[in-house]
Amino acid sequence: MKNIFVIIAVVTILFLAYAFIKDSAAASLNILNMAVSFSSNTKIEKEIVFDASKDLELDIYVGTQNDLSAEQARPVIVFFYGGGWSWGDKRYFEFVAQSFVQKGYIVVIPNYTLYPKAKYPEFVKDGAKAV
Repeated sequence: MKNIFVIIAVVTILFLAYAFIKDSAAASLNILNMAVSFSSNTKIEKEIVFDASKDLELDIYVGTQNDLSAEQARPVIVFFYGGGWSWGDKRYFEFVAQSFVQKGYIVVIPNYTLYPKAKYPEFVKDGAKAV
C-alpha cells in the first residue's frame, strides 16, 4: 500500500514538473481541466461566433441534471478569464465552468482580443459584445 502512494506522489511531481517546464500558466490550467470531466448531464456549445470580424468565439455550458424546465430562468455567469489582457484562451477554463454548472448555473466563457493585437478599451468592447 505504501508503494502505491509513493508511485502516485512521483507521478504527480513529474506531471507538475512537466507542466511548469512546458508552459507553466497554460499547462497548469490544462491540468485542472483534465482533473474535471463533464458528465453526460452537461450540454456544451463550443465556438459560437459573436464577432466574425475578429474571429471571436464563446463557449456555453449548461447543466441538464437539474429539474428546471426550459421555461424557467436560470442564473448565468459570464466568465472573463484573467491574463493581463495579454494571454489566455477560453478552453483553459473549462474547470471553472464545470464547478458552476454542477451548482445549476449556465456558464459562458468568451475569448477577447489580446494585447498587443488590441489595446484598451478594445478588450472591454469585446467583452460587451459577448454579453
